[in-house]
Amino acid sequence: MANWYVSVTTGNDSNDGTSIANACATLSKAAELVAAGGSAGDSIFIAPGTYRGQFDNNGAGDGLDGTLAAPIKWIGDVNSEVFTAIEPGIVRLTYSDENDIPKGVTGTDMVVDIRNREHNHFYNLSIDGTTYGSAQSGYCVYGNVIADDNRLYNCTMQASNLGCRYVRIVEGCAISNCAYGVYQSETVNNCVFFGLALYGIFATQKAHNNLLIGVSSVPIWGASSEGHFV
Repeated sequence: MANWYVSVTTGNDSNDGTSIANACATLSKAAELVAAGGSAGDSIFIAPGTYRGQFDNNGAGDGLDGTLAAPIKWIGDVNSEVFTAIEPGIVRLTYSDENDIPKGVTGTDMVVDIRNREHNHFYNLSIDGTTYGSAQSGYCVYGNVIADDNRLYNCTMQASNLGCRYVRIVEGCAISNCAYGVYQSETVNNCVFFGLALYGIFATQKAHNNLLIGVSSVPIWGASSEGHFV
């Protein structure tokens, strides 16, 4: 199990990403490096800053599968506990351009593409920046199937059509200014939803202790849903 390092402010994609001093600059490069030289259980530490463009963690040469016992962990270092020379702040993944104009949806666009990846866990990330579209377009995080066991912890998702889809566990997250919050996932715990145009928790199996405010259509929908709601 190895550690990898990414810093948009101090890194360079010509680096190998194996130390803070040799951090790469983009998440896509980190995914390539992990695919080439990583193993299940590796952790990728991401320095505070804004990472623009799609994070493609899908397919050959882009990212790596973990296992149930040893997931791949993508960790936003918001408190600069790893990158101690960088001021603490959010780790923002956005499809918006330099003027913070979201990317116009032309198809199934997603900020974080985790299709065909298994057992990847994401921590402390702020994800935004695709415009509204149909139910099949504009995602913050998009996976293939729930069984791939990809997870989101302590993340924020906003300014998109959908927060996330086909994620096994969404926990401690905040989702705002989307049409759908969590769509076709397994478990949603201890999350906050506000300012959603349509559904908060949609076609999701289990949900416990979530707060839903200002959801215009249906806060929770799904015949298979179970749990406790606020």
